[in-house]
Amino acid sequence: MTYNFNNLNSIRGGAAAVVLVSHVIQIYFLRIIGLNTPLHKVSSLASEYAVVVFFILSGYLIAHTLESNIDRNGKLCLRVYAAARFARLYPVFLYSVAVSIIVFFVMDVLGLPGRSTALRLPGDLYAARDFVHLSPGEIKTSLLMLQGMLEINGPLWSLYMEAKLYVLFACALALLNGQRGIFQKLILILVFYYVVKAGIAFNPSFSRYTVMWLTGALAYYIFNRRPDWGNRIIMCMTLISAAEFWQLHQDAVHLMVAGRDILVAILISWMLFKLRIKVPGSKRLADCSYSLYVTHFPVLLLGESLLISTGSASIGTSLGMAIISTAFAYVVALLGGAIEVKKSLIQNGLLKLADFVCRLRLKTS
Repeated sequence: MTYNFNNLNSIRGGAAAVVLVSHVIQIYFLRIIGLNTPLHKVSSLASEYAVVVFFILSGYLIAHTLESNIDRNGKLCLRVYAAARFARLYPVFLYSVAVSIIVFFVMDVLGLPGRSTALRLPGDLYAARDFVHLSPGEIKTSLLMLQGMLEINGPLWSLYMEAKLYVLFACALALLNGQRGIFQKLILILVFYYVVKAGIAFNPSFSRYTVMWLTGALAYYIFNRRPDWGNRIIMCMTLISAAEFWQLHQDAVHLMVAGRDILVAILISWMLFKLRIKVPGSKRLADCSYSLYVTHFPVLLLGESLLISTGSASIGTSLGMAIISTAFAYVVALLGGAIEVKKSLIQNGLLKLADFVCRLRLKTS
């Protein structure tokens, strides 16, 4: 029996809130108290493991999505899967890109700190960003889910990795599931190869987070085991071993660090999917968790830029602006959440469009 997905959504919402609070601390308070303080260490650690939770949840849920697809269609229907992933990722992602561009445009036109001058005051001990740049080339590579726009919207780095992992795991499972011709298998192998190559080339620590993500997928197959899933478990373990090997021999990650990471991923997976810990949370927050994650950072940066422009260095002013910016970031996320809950409609529209194009091609051939 699979997990209570409402609880998983609550966990995802809580993780998004942790990342938001961590960035509020980073942007508004570390400039006053500096790095290597207890608050900095706690917030950084909390944010790091909140992101790990995101990756583990993603691996688990994508494995569930793919297996449901196979159960419905007899084999993995990549067309349906691609439409579902596009409907899930891109509408809110495009919204986050629009928010980032608007924030950049406002900072640039008004000559706010971060564009005209450094995003810090004399005496500040830290700055999340000194200057913010955004080029058309960055927007292009960002829209292709490669890299880019990280100065204005830092959390997008993990989205680029997740998008690649969606493709990689689907290719691997489609090859394992069989029922495909030689040409289709060759295409899947080539796609797998080039996506791995892009992940390594464009996304630092890609192998590390691949291990986290695959641990979540492995947990799905172990904790919801069916007699015919032995090959899935072997596939996940093989891919995890390959990613670990790359970490150790190409990324030069120390064995103790790599070992710690996988043990943490196993522990989190065990807590989430075996113990099935309950996490109370707001449904509204859960529904806009993805939107909150990918839109909050530029909003917080704009608030910081406005704060720096006043010349105030007091902690009271920073606290006030942090509260206002956090509230505004939540409102922006809620607007994105309205798009997020429409993903089924978007998916159905994409499938209808694909069917129409296929019928059109058959008529003209």
